[in-house]
Amino acid sequence: ELLKAGLTPAQVQAGGLESALNLATAGGLDLAKASEIMSTALNAFKDDGMKAADAANILAGTANASATSVEELQYGLSQVSAVAAGVGMNFKDTNIALGLFANNGLKGSDAGTSLKTMLSNLQPSTKKQVAAFRELGLMTADGTNKFFTASGELKNLDQIAGLLHTSMKDLTAQQRQATLETLFGSDAIRAGNILYREGAEGVKKFNGEMAKVTALDVAKE
Repeated sequence: ELLKAGLTPAQVQAGGLESALNLATAGGLDLAKASEIMSTALNAFKDDGMKAADAANILAGTANASATSVEELQYGLSQVSAVAAGVGMNFKDTNIALGLFANNGLKGSDAGTSLKTMLSNLQPSTKKQVAAFRELGLMTADGTNKFFTASGELKNLDQIAGLLHTSMKDLTAQQRQATLETLFGSDAIRAGNILYREGAEGVKKFNGEMAKVTALDVAKE
């Protein structure tokens, strides 16, 4: 079952079975489904260097700290994982975003699609987008994009949410909606709005909440 679901024999040996069982129990899933979610996470986010237990803890912690389930997270992750990992967002930040979205009523594959579209637009490509980025101070005259570090790495989610909040806090609700549509497109307005509202503080608070439990804790409960 585990190997069919994509975990390697080495991952199973290194505690993958135990982690999959903990996640299955914590998330009310069967073992094959839990293994599949974990193996997908480990494969999509290879650069994070996670162990199976890390992936299981992040998933269980996110579900526990939010109004979503591990299964709903899987639907969201199936939409966003490739783009998130490609742009340099780690597994933890991707889950924090999905957890915050769930707390604001955006769940499942919808949440993943909205985040994917937003991440794809963090580098503006149209003239209109570039102008909006510059007006908000998110891009400097020489083309430096504030969402990325000097070496071109995507900043952490708390910094991204903080930038959105700071750059748009003085706009009216109407202006903010129009601006978010220009920046990210109509589908990702939802993601942008939630991260704007949560700001750096909301992300840090959620991070603290999700870190309070492991998959084993939730499974025991």
